Amino acid sequence: MTTHTSQTESNSQRIFIEQVRLLYANTKPSSVTIIPCALGIVAALWSEAIHSTLLLWFGWMTVAVMARTMVTQAYFRATTQDSEAPQWANWLLYFTIPVSAGWGSMVLLFLPELLLERQTFVHIINAD
Repeated sequence: MTTHTSQTESNSQRIFIEQVRLLYANTKPSSVTIIPCALGIVAALWSEAIHSTLLLWFGWMTVAVMARTMVTQAYFRATTQDSEAPQWANWLLYFTIPVSAGWGSMVLLFLPELLLERQTFVHIINAD
């Protein structure tokens, strides 16, 4: 029974390590696309929103993506990826939150006049 339990734990550990590896591998393409998408939003809203707010938001997104990219690069340079998978997962979470907060704040910053229901709808579309 103990070997079955330890084998299950070992499999769970390997699956978690692979999940973390895949998450880090997928941050590269997402980081490359975030800045052009954010720039497109700034361009689309330039005539509608306050310019300083747009530029501040774009700066936030740029810094957040750069920070997450630095963590991703550190992960791929590290020799302790497997043994420290939980810590690497936490680091990715910590550096993904600012990017998500940037996308989430978009509606509140640029479309505050929308009713709450419509803001929610825009958030749902944005999340997809």
